[in-house]
Amino acid sequence: MLHHLAPEARFEALTEMFRVLKPGGVFHVVDITGHGVLAHSAQAHLSEDLVGPLRDAGFDAHEVANERHRFLGQASFIKAMK
Repeated sequence: MLHHLAPEARFEALTEMFRVLKPGGVFHVVDITGHGVLAHSAQAHLSEDLVGPLRDAGFDAHEVANERHRFLGQASFIKAMK
């Protein structure tokens, strides 16, 4: 639920995650990015909204998959490595 945090709080959380992750460690994020039964249109956003902040926190981050789910909407799978 990282996308629910204010940008400053999200950056602080991600930099702390980066700090405590061991070298070579991997952090996986699954984010709902589109419209579905459970996705609210007002909260729908693009995965780039998290890839950028992950990179800003020091991670080597990229989207590895993007799949459409009937109830979830569009789900983006992001891999972030230290």
